[in-house]
Amino acid sequence: VLIAWVIILPVEAFIGRGRIRRRTRGTSYIPANLMRKLVEFERFASRRLFFIKDIIPLVIVVVTIVIPIAVVLSSVIIYWSADPYTGRIEGGILYQLFGPPNYFNSLIRATLTSIIVAFISTYIAMCISIPLSFIIERRWYGRILRTTLKVPMIIPSSSLGLSVMLLWGPSGLNLISSGIWMIILTHIVFSVPVIVESIIAAYEGSGIEMYEDSARTLGADAYNAIETVSLPLIKGGIITGSILSFTRSLGETGATFIVMGRDITIPVLVVNMVEGLAVPAALFTSTYLLVLSLIMLAMIRVVTKR
Repeated sequence: VLIAWVIILPVEAFIGRGRIRRRTRGTSYIPANLMRKLVEFERFASRRLFFIKDIIPLVIVVVTIVIPIAVVLSSVIIYWSADPYTGRIEGGILYQLFGPPNYFNSLIRATLTSIIVAFISTYIAMCISIPLSFIIERRWYGRILRTTLKVPMIIPSSSLGLSVMLLWGPSGLNLISSGIWMIILTHIVFSVPVIVESIIAAYEGSGIEMYEDSARTLGADAYNAIETVSLPLIKGGIITGSILSFTRSLGETGATFIVMGRDITIPVLVVNMVEGLAVPAALFTSTYLLVLSLIMLAMIRVVTKR
Protein backbone atom coordinates (compact mmCIF):
# COMPACT_ATOMS: atom_id res chain seq x y z
CA VAL A 1 0.00 0.00 0.00
CA LEU A 2 2.82 2.41 0.85
CA ILE A 3 4.51 1.70 -2.48
CA ALA A 4 1.22 2.37 -4.26
CA TRP A 5 0.90 5.73 -2.52
CA VAL A 6 4.47 6.62 -3.43
CA ILE A 7 3.66 5.89 -7.08
CA ILE A 8 0.24 7.54 -7.21
CA LEU A 9 0.77 10.82 -5.35
CA PRO A 10 3.52 12.30 -7.58
CA VAL A 11 1.59 11.33 -10.72
CA GLU A 12 -1.63 12.90 -9.43
CA ALA A 13 0.23 16.07 -8.42
CA PHE A 14 1.80 16.35 -11.88
CA ILE A 15 -1.52 15.77 -13.65
CA GLY A 16 -3.23 18.26 -11.38
CA ARG A 17 -0.69 20.96 -12.19
CA GLY A 18 -1.12 20.25 -15.89
CA ARG A 19 -4.88 20.74 -15.62
CA ILE A 20 -4.47 24.00 -13.75
CA ARG A 21 -2.06 25.31 -16.39
CA ARG A 22 -4.45 24.40 -19.18
CA ARG A 23 -7.31 26.18 -17.45
CA THR A 24 -5.32 29.34 -16.72
CA ARG A 25 -3.27 29.66 -19.90
CA GLY A 26 -5.55 27.97 -22.42
CA THR A 27 -4.02 25.95 -25.22
CA SER A 28 -0.24 25.79 -25.21
CA TYR A 29 1.63 27.66 -27.96
CA ILE A 30 3.74 25.55 -30.31
CA PRO A 31 6.09 27.30 -32.76
CA ALA A 32 4.97 27.09 -36.38
CA ASN A 33 8.24 25.51 -37.52
CA LEU A 34 8.02 22.77 -34.91
CA MET A 35 4.38 22.12 -35.74
CA ARG A 36 5.17 21.87 -39.45
CA LYS A 37 8.00 19.40 -38.79
CA LEU A 38 5.75 17.28 -36.59
CA VAL A 39 3.07 17.14 -39.30
CA GLU A 40 5.65 16.20 -41.94
CA PHE A 41 7.07 13.44 -39.73
CA GLU A 42 3.57 12.09 -39.05
CA ARG A 43 2.84 11.93 -42.78
CA PHE A 44 6.18 10.22 -43.43
CA ALA A 45 5.58 7.71 -40.65
CA SER A 46 2.09 6.92 -41.93
CA ARG A 47 3.41 6.15 -45.42
CA ARG A 48 6.74 4.47 -44.73
CA LEU A 49 6.29 2.81 -41.34
CA PHE A 50 3.20 0.79 -42.20
CA PHE A 51 4.82 -2.42 -40.95
CA ILE A 52 5.62 -0.99 -37.52
CA LYS A 53 2.32 0.81 -37.16
CA ASP A 54 -0.12 -1.92 -38.18
CA ILE A 55 1.57 -5.31 -38.43
CA ILE A 56 3.55 -5.40 -35.17
CA PRO A 57 0.51 -4.71 -32.91
CA LEU A 58 -1.36 -7.53 -34.65
CA VAL A 59 1.60 -9.86 -34.13
CA ILE A 60 1.74 -8.97 -30.43
CA VAL A 61 -1.99 -9.68 -30.03
CA VAL A 62 -1.67 -13.03 -31.81
CA VAL A 63 1.38 -14.12 -29.80
CA THR A 64 0.15 -13.01 -26.38
CA ILE A 65 -3.60 -13.73 -26.64
CA VAL A 66 -4.69 -15.80 -29.64
CA ILE A 67 -1.98 -18.48 -29.54
CA PRO A 68 -2.26 -19.20 -25.75
CA ILE A 69 -6.04 -19.55 -26.10
CA ALA A 70 -5.59 -21.83 -29.09
CA VAL A 71 -3.14 -23.97 -27.11
CA VAL A 72 -5.65 -24.40 -24.29
CA LEU A 73 -8.46 -25.28 -26.71
CA SER A 74 -6.30 -27.83 -28.54
CA SER A 75 -5.20 -29.34 -25.21
CA VAL A 76 -8.84 -29.87 -24.26
CA ILE A 77 -9.36 -31.87 -27.44
CA ILE A 78 -6.18 -33.88 -26.90
CA TYR A 79 -6.95 -34.74 -23.26
CA TRP A 80 -10.69 -35.27 -23.78
CA SER A 81 -10.92 -39.03 -23.32
CA ALA A 82 -7.49 -40.08 -22.05
CA ASP A 83 -3.94 -38.97 -21.40
CA PRO A 84 -2.34 -38.71 -24.86
CA TYR A 85 1.07 -39.81 -23.55
CA THR A 86 0.15 -42.78 -21.36
CA GLY A 87 -3.26 -43.70 -22.81
CA ARG A 88 -4.77 -43.98 -19.30
CA ILE A 89 -8.37 -42.82 -18.98
CA GLU A 90 -7.59 -41.48 -15.50
CA GLY A 91 -5.68 -38.69 -17.23
CA GLY A 92 -8.62 -37.70 -19.41
CA ILE A 93 -11.08 -34.87 -18.94
CA LEU A 94 -14.19 -37.07 -18.91
CA TYR A 95 -12.83 -39.27 -16.13
CA GLN A 96 -11.79 -36.35 -13.93
CA LEU A 97 -15.11 -34.54 -14.42
CA PHE A 98 -17.55 -37.45 -14.06
CA GLY A 99 -15.43 -40.19 -12.50
CA PRO A 100 -14.36 -40.58 -8.85
CA PRO A 101 -12.73 -37.09 -8.73
CA ASN A 102 -16.22 -35.72 -9.55
CA TYR A 103 -15.07 -32.21 -10.45
CA PHE A 104 -18.26 -31.59 -12.43
CA ASN A 105 -20.36 -30.89 -9.33
CA SER A 106 -17.69 -28.54 -8.02
CA LEU A 107 -17.71 -26.76 -11.38
CA ILE A 108 -21.49 -26.23 -11.26
CA ARG A 109 -21.35 -24.81 -7.74
CA ALA A 110 -18.39 -22.59 -8.65
CA THR A 111 -20.30 -21.32 -11.69
CA LEU A 112 -23.29 -20.27 -9.61
CA THR A 113 -21.04 -18.60 -7.06
CA SER A 114 -19.05 -16.72 -9.73
CA ILE A 115 -22.15 -15.43 -11.53
CA ILE A 116 -23.87 -14.35 -8.30
CA VAL A 117 -20.74 -12.58 -7.04
CA ALA A 118 -20.09 -10.85 -10.38
CA PHE A 119 -23.66 -9.57 -10.80
CA ILE A 120 -24.21 -8.39 -7.23
CA SER A 121 -20.78 -6.79 -6.80
CA THR A 122 -21.00 -5.02 -10.17
CA TYR A 123 -24.50 -3.68 -9.47
CA ILE A 124 -23.61 -2.38 -6.01
CA ALA A 125 -20.33 -0.93 -7.27
CA MET A 126 -22.19 0.86 -10.08
CA CYS A 127 -24.69 2.37 -7.63
CA ILE A 128 -21.81 3.63 -5.48
CA SER A 129 -19.69 4.86 -8.38
CA ILE A 130 -22.24 7.15 -10.06
CA PRO A 131 -22.70 9.63 -7.15
CA LEU A 132 -19.04 9.20 -6.24
CA SER A 133 -17.98 10.36 -9.69
CA PHE A 134 -20.03 13.54 -9.36
CA ILE A 135 -18.51 14.20 -5.95
CA ILE A 136 -14.99 13.77 -7.34
CA GLU A 137 -15.65 16.20 -10.18
CA ARG A 138 -17.51 18.86 -8.19
CA ARG A 139 -15.99 18.99 -4.72
CA TRP A 140 -12.68 20.44 -3.62
CA TYR A 141 -11.66 17.14 -2.03
CA GLY A 142 -12.42 15.18 -5.20
CA ARG A 143 -8.76 14.80 -6.17
CA ILE A 144 -7.92 13.35 -2.76
CA LEU A 145 -10.81 10.90 -3.04
CA ARG A 146 -9.84 9.90 -6.56
CA THR A 147 -6.22 9.33 -5.52
CA THR A 148 -7.40 7.10 -2.67
CA LEU A 149 -9.60 5.07 -5.00
CA LYS A 150 -6.65 4.27 -7.24
CA VAL A 151 -4.90 2.30 -4.49
CA PRO A 152 -7.08 -0.86 -4.95
CA MET A 153 -6.23 -0.78 -8.67
CA ILE A 154 -2.48 -0.95 -8.01
CA ILE A 155 -1.92 -3.12 -4.96
CA PRO A 156 -1.97 -6.94 -5.37
CA SER A 157 -5.46 -8.33 -5.09
CA SER A 158 -4.32 -10.80 -2.42
CA SER A 159 -3.28 -7.87 -0.20
CA LEU A 160 -6.67 -6.31 -0.81
CA GLY A 161 -8.45 -9.50 0.20
CA LEU A 162 -6.34 -9.80 3.33
CA SER A 163 -7.13 -6.22 4.38
CA VAL A 164 -10.86 -6.79 3.88
CA MET A 165 -10.77 -9.98 5.94
CA LEU A 166 -8.78 -8.35 8.75
CA LEU A 167 -11.18 -5.40 8.94
CA TRP A 168 -14.58 -7.05 8.50
CA GLY A 169 -13.79 -10.62 9.55
CA PRO A 170 -13.67 -12.31 12.97
CA SER A 171 -10.33 -10.71 13.86
CA GLY A 172 -11.69 -7.21 13.18
CA LEU A 173 -15.24 -5.87 13.35
CA ASN A 174 -16.63 -9.42 13.10
CA LEU A 175 -19.50 -8.34 10.84
CA ILE A 176 -18.94 -10.76 7.96
CA SER A 177 -17.49 -14.26 7.98
CA SER A 178 -15.50 -15.80 5.16
CA GLY A 179 -17.82 -16.83 2.37
CA ILE A 180 -19.82 -15.46 -0.51
CA TRP A 181 -20.71 -12.14 1.16
CA MET A 182 -17.10 -11.37 1.97
CA ILE A 183 -16.21 -12.26 -1.61
CA ILE A 184 -18.86 -9.80 -2.83
CA LEU A 185 -17.56 -7.09 -0.49
CA THR A 186 -14.00 -7.63 -1.69
CA HIS A 187 -15.05 -7.46 -5.34
CA ILE A 188 -16.95 -4.24 -4.68
CA VAL A 189 -13.78 -2.67 -3.31
CA PHE A 190 -11.79 -3.21 -6.50
CA SER A 191 -14.79 -2.71 -8.83
CA VAL A 192 -15.69 0.80 -7.68
CA PRO A 193 -12.41 2.41 -8.88
CA VAL A 194 -12.77 0.78 -12.31
CA ILE A 195 -16.30 2.11 -12.82
CA VAL A 196 -15.44 5.53 -11.36
CA GLU A 197 -12.55 6.03 -13.80
CA SER A 198 -14.76 5.08 -16.76
CA ILE A 199 -17.51 7.47 -15.66
CA ILE A 200 -15.06 10.31 -15.06
CA ALA A 201 -13.60 9.83 -18.54
CA ALA A 202 -17.10 10.14 -20.03
CA TYR A 203 -17.90 13.07 -17.72
CA GLU A 204 -14.83 15.12 -18.66
CA GLY A 205 -15.34 14.55 -22.38
CA SER A 206 -19.02 15.47 -22.55
CA GLY A 207 -19.23 19.11 -21.40
CA ILE A 208 -21.85 17.98 -18.96
CA GLU A 209 -21.89 21.12 -16.79
CA MET A 210 -22.84 23.32 -19.74
CA TYR A 211 -25.84 21.14 -20.56
CA GLU A 212 -26.88 21.05 -16.91
CA ASP A 213 -26.76 24.86 -16.73
CA SER A 214 -28.93 25.04 -19.83
CA ALA A 215 -31.44 22.66 -18.26
CA ARG A 216 -31.48 24.70 -15.05
CA THR A 217 -32.18 27.92 -16.97
CA LEU A 218 -35.15 26.18 -18.61
CA GLY A 219 -36.67 25.43 -15.21
CA ALA A 220 -35.32 22.00 -14.28
CA ASP A 221 -34.27 21.46 -10.68
CA ALA A 222 -30.96 19.83 -9.75
CA TYR A 223 -32.40 16.31 -9.54
CA ASN A 224 -34.20 16.51 -12.90
CA ALA A 225 -31.12 17.98 -14.57
CA ILE A 226 -29.00 15.07 -13.41
CA GLU A 227 -31.62 12.46 -14.28
CA THR A 228 -32.56 13.75 -17.74
CA VAL A 229 -29.28 15.37 -18.87
CA SER A 230 -26.26 14.16 -16.92
CA LEU A 231 -26.93 10.42 -16.67
CA PRO A 232 -27.67 9.96 -20.41
CA LEU A 233 -24.43 11.79 -21.23
CA ILE A 234 -22.31 9.48 -19.06
CA LYS A 235 -24.26 6.33 -19.95
CA GLY A 236 -21.42 5.05 -22.10
CA GLY A 237 -18.94 5.38 -19.23
CA ILE A 238 -21.30 3.58 -16.85
CA ILE A 239 -21.78 0.67 -19.26
CA THR A 240 -18.08 0.41 -20.07
CA GLY A 241 -17.06 0.48 -16.41
CA SER A 242 -19.70 -2.08 -15.48
CA ILE A 243 -18.55 -4.50 -18.20
CA LEU A 244 -14.92 -4.13 -17.12
CA SER A 245 -15.92 -4.65 -13.51
CA PHE A 246 -18.03 -7.72 -14.32
CA THR A 247 -15.30 -9.40 -16.36
CA ARG A 248 -12.66 -8.72 -13.72
CA SER A 249 -14.94 -10.13 -11.04
CA LEU A 250 -15.39 -13.34 -13.05
CA GLY A 251 -11.63 -13.77 -13.41
CA GLU A 252 -10.45 -12.60 -9.98
CA THR A 253 -8.37 -15.16 -8.10
CA GLY A 254 -6.00 -13.69 -5.49
CA ALA A 255 -8.43 -11.72 -3.34
CA THR A 256 -11.11 -14.40 -3.64
CA PHE A 257 -8.68 -17.09 -2.52
CA ILE A 258 -8.09 -15.19 0.75
CA VAL A 259 -11.73 -14.55 1.72
CA MET A 260 -13.70 -17.36 0.04
CA GLY A 261 -14.19 -19.79 2.90
CA ARG A 262 -16.15 -22.75 1.48
CA ASP A 263 -17.61 -20.80 -1.45
CA ILE A 264 -15.32 -21.38 -4.42
CA THR A 265 -15.38 -19.44 -7.69
CA ILE A 266 -14.27 -20.80 -11.06
CA PRO A 267 -10.76 -19.23 -11.12
CA VAL A 268 -10.05 -20.57 -7.63
CA LEU A 269 -11.34 -23.99 -8.71
CA VAL A 270 -8.79 -23.96 -11.56
CA VAL A 271 -6.01 -23.32 -9.04
CA ASN A 272 -7.27 -26.15 -6.83
CA MET A 273 -7.35 -28.50 -9.80
CA VAL A 274 -3.78 -27.69 -10.77
CA GLU A 275 -2.61 -28.16 -7.18
CA GLY A 276 -4.41 -31.52 -7.14
CA LEU A 277 -2.59 -32.50 -10.38
CA ALA A 278 -5.91 -32.61 -12.25
CA VAL A 279 -4.46 -30.62 -15.15
CA PRO A 280 -6.93 -31.93 -17.81
CA ALA A 281 -9.87 -30.83 -15.65
CA ALA A 282 -8.17 -27.45 -15.18
CA LEU A 283 -7.81 -27.09 -18.96
CA PHE A 284 -11.49 -27.83 -19.46
CA THR A 285 -12.50 -25.42 -16.67
CA SER A 286 -10.34 -22.66 -18.16
CA THR A 287 -12.02 -23.13 -21.53
CA TYR A 288 -15.41 -23.24 -19.84
CA LEU A 289 -14.67 -19.93 -18.06
CA LEU A 290 -13.62 -18.33 -21.34
CA VAL A 291 -16.82 -19.41 -23.09
CA LEU A 292 -18.94 -18.38 -20.10
CA SER A 293 -17.34 -14.91 -20.06
CA LEU A 294 -18.01 -14.44 -23.77
CA ILE A 295 -21.65 -15.50 -23.36
CA MET A 296 -22.18 -13.15 -20.40
CA LEU A 297 -20.55 -10.27 -22.27
CA ALA A 298 -22.77 -10.90 -25.29
CA MET A 299 -25.87 -10.90 -23.08
CA ILE A 300 -24.79 -7.65 -21.41
CA ARG A 301 -24.22 -6.05 -24.81
CA VAL A 302 -27.67 -7.07 -26.01
CA VAL A 303 -29.35 -5.76 -22.85
CA THR A 304 -27.47 -2.45 -22.83
CA LYS A 305 -28.21 -1.77 -26.50
CA ARG A 306 -31.91 -1.88 -25.70
